[in-house]
Amino acid sequence: MHLDGGEGDGVRRIAAGLSWPGWTDLPCDRGCRAEVWWTVRVSRWWQPHYRGPHQDLWDVSAMPALRIGSHAAGPRFFLEMGAGFHYLSDQDIGRTRGFGTSFQFGETLAAGIEFGTRHEQALAARIEHISNGGLEAPNNGITFFLLEYRHDLR
Repeated sequence: MHLDGGEGDGVRRIAAGLSWPGWTDLPCDRGCRAEVWWTVRVSRWWQPHYRGPHQDLWDVSAMPALRIGSHAAGPRFFLEMGAGFHYLSDQDIGRTRGFGTSFQFGETLAAGIEFGTRHEQALAARIEHISNGGLEAPNNGITFFLLEYRHDLR
């Protein structure tokens, strides 16, 4: 399970989701580990300083990500990058940010640390860009800067 929150382009976001390891033990050089993690999440976006139509929306997303990290016995650092899909409940947020379509693409990059007796917890700083990739106009993508907490339930 994970929670994240942050802001980008004057829009705030809070999300809850599930993450689980897919492919583990991918080939990696000495002292590191590589694995693919799958994430599904539901997010709420809103503009705190705008009152009117399209003030907020909901986002449902699914994204695989490659995580490369250390094999340390104590806290373990990792980098993660991924790409996936988003479905927005509205095609606009506020007066000036139009997404053109509810279907969006997302790319993410994160750096974090895993900790706990089984490395079951993680904190990460994440950048996520969401846009329709030029499928429809307008294509006012959005880039979020997020903090994330994850707790493995396995």
